[in-house]
Order: sequence, then C-alpha cells, then structure tokens
Amino acid sequence: MRRSRWSSVPTSSFRATVAGDFSAIGLGDVNASNIASVIGTYNGGGIHVVYDSDGSILSDYFGVPPTAVLGITDIEWVAANGPEVLEAWMVLCADRASARTIPAGSASPES
Repeated sequence: MRRSRWSSVPTSSFRATVAGDFSAIGLGDVNASNIASVIGTYNGGGIHVVYDSDGSILSDYFGVPPTAVLGITDIEWVAANGPEVLEAWMVLCADRASARTIPAGSASPES
C-alpha cells in the first residue's frame, strides 16, 4: 500500500492509502450486474472507486445517462460517535473520467 499525498499535508487530518483493487476484498470486476456488492454493503471500510467502463452502471443502476455526469458518489457508513467516514463509494464514467488530462507539473490524482 502506498500513502496518498493528502496524508502528508501537515494541516490536513485526512489520511488515506491506495490499497488495491476489488479483488483484494473478494469482489473481482465490478459492473452493472454486481454493483450492489459495493453500494449498500459494508466492505470493510475505505473509499471504493468503480470505473464504469461502458456506462451501464450509471444508466442501468442509477438511471442516469453516462453522458450527463462524470460520476456519482456517496458517503455510506460513518462512525456512530463522531464525524469519521468509515466507507464511501464513487462510480466514475470511465470514458469521461479518462478523457481529462492533468496539466504538466500538477500532482497525479492517485498521489
């Protein structure tokens, strides 16, 4: 696992690591037929990012045309006694998300 760059910002309390893919928690490839394995289900914590490669999750599960949004996200599980986010998910339309470029000299979104 590698640490997110945000974890090194001294004025931020945000801490994160890049932990791997869905196979690490037994889910394999996530698509429209099994997205409910991520949404509405506690998967051990973290922020789960799903790249909707063909737009079917957005259109079939959410009823949103994949050309209308870059993605959808939700904070799903929080600590009972404080503001700590335990688990969240994000579905990104892969075609639209990958079409953006990062300006030279900018930090990588994975960093």
